[in-house]
Amino acid sequence: MTKNNEEQKEARPWDFFKKNVGRTPIEIAKERYSICKNCPQFVPLTTQCKECGCIMKAKVKLPHASCPLGKWDAVDITFSDSKKVEEDIDK
Repeated sequence: MTKNNEEQKEARPWDFFKKNVGRTPIEIAKERYSICKNCPQFVPLTTQCKECGCIMKAKVKLPHASCPLGKWDAVDITFSDSKKVEEDIDK
């Protein structure tokens, strides 16, 4: 874990169900997912990462989440700026 990631809250699966966490803007979620899909650690069948075990379609939507390989970082958003990401990131 990098020093930058140590200072930030680590993303957990249950964070996706917390209403006060907020969501990453869809453009950033799509960009993150695109990076994941091109990574050798990505499992297309399950959309999981072999490195962290996360379901990436969900993880990319969490603002405080980051890639364990350092390919993308957490983003700083305010709750009022975030919109619930309902759109499919594959589109």
